[in-house]
Amino acid sequence: GEGGGRGGGEGGGEEEEKTEKVDLVVALHACGALSDVALARAVSNGAGFVIVPCCHAANSHLRMPMPVPMPAVKTETATATTGGTPKKPEIRRPSADEFLSVPPGDWAALRNLAELQGDAALAGRAAMAMCQARVRAARRMTGGEAEVRSFP
Repeated sequence: GEGGGRGGGEGGGEEEEKTEKVDLVVALHACGALSDVALARAVSNGAGFVIVPCCHAANSHLRMPMPVPMPAVKTETATATTGGTPKKPEIRRPSADEFLSVPPGDWAALRNLAELQGDAALAGRAAMAMCQARVRAARRMTGGEAEVRSFP
């Protein structure tokens, strides 16, 4: 896989990321899965966050930028090339739907509906459902408070 830098977050997890601890993540005009990348960064740092998503179907190829505590994500491996000595646990970087614990088909449908032209009410409800899924994920992973706020 490709290494995930500070900006992209699409890496396969082979390279160790060296990032500073952050206290607050602000993501304005966070296109599609960049909203989830920002949320993952906040959750894994125990940081507060303000995320303003847009372009909901964009960047669906991105993976979360850093490992987060998720069931069935870590796998121990040992190979003949290491003489049977276990390597460090490999951490698979989750996609947005895995990170949010939303079935992939449902997440894809919401992304498409949120981009619907000609039915602003339906698109708005889909976008709100996506934001609510992100809030549920943040609450589940941190045990903290999070809420969706929208402005006219």
